[in-house]
Parts: sequence; C-alpha cells; structure tokens
Amino acid sequence: MKLKNVSRLILFFSIFLTSFLSACVEEIDSRHFNQRQVVVNCILTSDSVQHLSLTYSNELHNTIYDEVEDATALLYEDGNLIGSFKKSAYAEWVLKYRPKFGRNYRLEVKVDGKETIYAETKFPVEIRVLREYERDTNGKLAFNVSSEKPYWVFSFDKGEDTIMHPIVIEDRFRFITEIGTDCPDADDFNKYVYDEEFAGLYDRYIRIVPSQIGQTFRLYDLYSCVVFFRCVSDEYDKYLKSSLLKMMVFSSTDDPTQWLDETVVYNNIKNGLGIFGAYHDIKINCNSY
Repeated sequence: MKLKNVSRLILFFSIFLTSFLSACVEEIDSRHFNQRQVVVNCILTSDSVQHLSLTYSNELHNTIYDEVEDATALLYEDGNLIGSFKKSAYAEWVLKYRPKFGRNYRLEVKVDGKETIYAETKFPVEIRVLREYERDTNGKLAFNVSSEKPYWVFSFDKGEDTIMHPIVIEDRFRFITEIGTDCPDADDFNKYVYDEEFAGLYDRYIRIVPSQIGQTFRLYDLYSCVVFFRCVSDEYDKYLKSSLLKMMVFSSTDDPTQWLDETVVYNNIKNGLGIFGAYHDIKINCNSY
C-alpha cells in the first residue's frame, strides 16, 4: 500500500514539474541568429600595413563565410581621414599606414543597403620594459615594467640561444602554453587551479592589471625564449579576455554545466559584428646563458 502511494506521488510530481517547466521556459526565436550582418575584424598594429576582414555572418552550423565583395572602408585619425582600405584577397583588405601611439582612430565601413558600420579605438601608448638579469634564477626571468594600463604577456620557446636583430619569430619556435609569474597584479581568470601538473601556471597568456606604475616580477618556467609584452587598447583587451574565456569553456569536456555558458565574445562594431582594436608588441630576446 505504501509503495503504491509513493508511486502515485512520484507520478504527480513528474506531471507537476513538466507543467511548471513548460510554463516557465520561453521558446527562443531563432530568426535572430539568422540575420545576415557584416562582420568586421580590424586590429591596428605598429606594422606599416593594416589589415581588415569583411565577411557576412552565417546561419548556425554554417562554417563557410561569404565575403563582402563591395565596400568602402575608411580609417580616421583624431577626426582626420587617413585613407581607404583596398581589397587584396578573398575577404581581405589592406591600408598602408603605421598608427601613432596615443592617437584615436575611427573605422567606417559602407555597404550598399546597410547603415554605416563604425567603431572607435585608441592606439595604446608604449610601455617601458627592462630586463633585470641580477634577479634571474634558474628558469625564472626578471623584468621591470612601467604601465598605467592592462597589458598581456606570452612567450615562444626558441629551443637554443640565439642573438636576433631584429627579433623574428620563426616557424620552429614553439608557443608556450603554460607560463607562470609571481606578479601580484596578474589576472587569475585563466590560471590553472585544479590541474596538479600545471598548478600555479597560466593558460597561454598572463593578463596584468598594474596597481602601480612600476613593478618588478619574474616569469617562469622560461629558458631560451622570446617574451612578448603586448600593450592593448581597451577594446582589444576586452576582446582577448572574452575570447579566452569562451575558448576555455569549449575546451572543457568533463563538465556538462559548462555547455550552458553564456559568455559572449566582446564586440564593439556598431550596426554590425566583430572587433576594431589595437595593440603594440614589445619583444625581449632571452637566452639561457
């Protein structure tokens, strides 16, 4: 008798729960994801040529992106027209120009039948990086960095000591995917926590938000390598962090709750999708001897 009552209770609860969830869950309008929008990707660098990518967004599960065949893409510096991007390849556009530190830039893209697409960014000021060899220990390289804004650190393993002028990253150099630091201002969002093998290390990049203008810290486990200090615009900083957070979610295969993640990659393109940002790299060649 008791077993029959329990069965009835379970059945009643199941019906109630199904009705409750049906009433609370709103159907998603998938038409929003099928809107064909222009995707703009342009990251200004200190190189003499700037690159722009123009494609159209796709329906879900379609990984082939159509290019924007006809467009007018203009770059402005502090309100003054610098020039127009020229189409160079499939979905690729270029402009011969080297941005200036601390200047404000605006990108405008005009496509027939659409509102003017635009975005703004500021080319970051150059940070000061000094090597402090006397503080080095085995596998730990010391630096003194002066910066008022967040910056990113990453490294390539050369495999052998070399002297380079200028510094060139060759195909044989290996991107270091686990890097550590004793800097107290490091952002821990991508720090290995539960993996004993890499405990205390960071996944690929270290984002540093300085609490003071000058700071001395060490990076590890590094030997013969090239260390990058990347100065970033506010927009590119947000884009990098949100992209890494999304990548970390998709790389998690053992936690089903991660599949429900709502992390959105940062987008600052008005009337379109994508990113317009800027960065400048300072490269330090480090040898073991």
